[in-house]
Amino acid sequence: MQLTGTPEEIRAWARERCPEIDEILTKARARVSWTKRQVDEHQAAALGALARAYNHNGARILEIGTATGYSSAVLALSAPRARVLTLNPNASEHAEAVANLDGLANVECRALHSWKLLEDYDGPPLDFVFVDGDHGRMVMDLPWFDHLAIGGLMLFHDYAPVGARRECPVVYGTLNLLARATDHAPDVGIVDDTATGMLGFIRRKGESWAWVMEG
Repeated sequence: MQLTGTPEEIRAWARERCPEIDEILTKARARVSWTKRQVDEHQAAALGALARAYNHNGARILEIGTATGYSSAVLALSAPRARVLTLNPNASEHAEAVANLDGLANVECRALHSWKLLEDYDGPPLDFVFVDGDHGRMVMDLPWFDHLAIGGLMLFHDYAPVGARRECPVVYGTLNLLARATDHAPDVGIVDDTATGMLGFIRRKGESWAWVMEG
């Protein structure tokens, strides 16, 4: 699924997939004040619409990069039957996020680097991984792909080249390298009219990041 358009066109697409998305964003914003590090509103709408596909008992969602909890709230409200685990090693942001997300029973915050949890993670398989953490060390997040269930989605925020509104050349370059290493195009691309967006890969049988890098 590839979508390029204005923020309003992206929100319209999200409404088609999740008709309640505007209400979800309003509820999330009531919990979490805006900061410049958060996902944009149209990106949050797309994130929630994608998460809605995993709104079933037993589904597992991992977010790498909680900040103060806005996208975490969007994930939890969009997929209330799923379990959401969100990670942020920053102690002050973690404390704020815990307070902001209080009362959302399906979300858990941990003050932890993703790669520390990865060291001894043995399941359950994940259905959806949203990566928006330390972009300079994003390669350390990539092995989480191997913990996706077959058909699960790993989605990366801040896919934006130099010159874009929210340029992030590290993420942009790394994901383009990964895309070229696979034998298929990225499965999800949501990019606005300022060249800023999100890119994602669905895990197929037999795939791992090691396989992708070797390919």
